[in-house]
Amino acid sequence: MQFLISLYDSFGVYLFIIGIPMLFEIISVIYQHIKHRKNAMVFLEKCKLLIKVVFVCVFVLGYLLFILFMADTQSRATFIKIGGSIIPIASVIGVLGYIIYKKNQKQKSNKEFLSKCYLIESEKYLCWLFSFFGVCSIGLFIYSIYTHEELWVIIFLSIISASMLIAALNIGLWKIEVNDMEITYRSTFGRTRKYNFKDITKGVYKKSGAFRVYIGDKRIFTFDDNMEFSLFIEQMNRLHIPVWSYEFSVKMKNKSK
Repeated sequence: MQFLISLYDSFGVYLFIIGIPMLFEIISVIYQHIKHRKNAMVFLEKCKLLIKVVFVCVFVLGYLLFILFMADTQSRATFIKIGGSIIPIASVIGVLGYIIYKKNQKQKSNKEFLSKCYLIESEKYLCWLFSFFGVCSIGLFIYSIYTHEELWVIIFLSIISASMLIAALNIGLWKIEVNDMEITYRSTFGRTRKYNFKDITKGVYKKSGAFRVYIGDKRIFTFDDNMEFSLFIEQMNRLHIPVWSYEFSVKMKNKSK
């Protein structure tokens, strides 16, 4: 036990940083296994996962307990500053990794494309991810006030906390529900509006891959590039509603000038 405490004092922060990606990987493996019911892993993969679980338990969760209950004020202050830097970086890495995972998934079957009733929303995985980081950043924010940290640290953590909570709220509440020709849109803050496909005049791809839907010149909602909205595009094509590529939309804007 004394050896572990000495290790935390000397290298705890660095081992904690190394363990964060492993924690994300473990969460991702568990999530994919529960959602997709993947086959059992081979022995070597199980051994690697077990090593990572032990590392995370000892040097991530264990180090957090050490900081909360056994560390001195200076160690806690150092952890707050480093934690405030890690949270946004880790969030970006986690989201980018998930976007890549979604883009590499196989397309849905033809039966799904023919469906007229479907739901489009962000994966709840992202909502839980941002909620987790939101709680962590709020905890760091409260603790930084309690320990009278420098003003820039408090402001930085407050901005991070607000950003994480807004992102979690957006992912958790935002959705598009299609029932044949009727579209029900729920915004980030829970406001619901109804539209009809016959009123939609066009859809426009953005350079980032996002897709904007218009009634006349008014944009009614936007699909982010990490969402699966191919069913919506398919239905627009069946109804002969114009779908503009980014390049074509740029040309049309230049012509209108």
